[in-house]
Amino acid sequence: MKRAKQEKIWQKAEKILGFAAVLGMVFIIAVQVIFATDIFNEQFNYSGGINGTALDTTLPVVYDDTELFGNLTIEITGYNTLPEALVLINGSPAGNFKEKQVTIRVYAGDVVEVDASAYERFISFAVVKASGNINVEYLREKLTVNGSKAKVGEVLFK
Repeated sequence: MKRAKQEKIWQKAEKILGFAAVLGMVFIIAVQVIFATDIFNEQFNYSGGINGTALDTTLPVVYDDTELFGNLTIEITGYNTLPEALVLINGSPAGNFKEKQVTIRVYAGDVVEVDASAYERFISFAVVKASGNINVEYLREKLTVNGSKAKVGEVLFK
């Protein structure tokens, strides 16, 4: 009789431990998905910069023969290279991510987009540098796409 009670206790303990193990694995997977897709960072980064740092505005401000232009550097996060991901200016390809970062020349009124429609997964991009004359309030400093394209913003000068 005592032995039967002990077996029931061990069976209940086994069920509880099994349930706890499954619950723990679900929790670990959920946390990995949250951090892998930058959902957490997008929701809780209110610093006005990227990952708590101010946007680097050291790129040069330049005049060509007729008009003022600046430069933007966009970086992919979580990957080293994605050659099929494009940076678009006014709908036309201006660069791709054969490297981790792409620096593009922009003029006033240009609409900058990233196009990752060649990849069916979450990809995060960040504007990491901008010329000092570009008003970055009109640019999204961080964005995530999933097999689509997204607008970084319209270039306006200060």
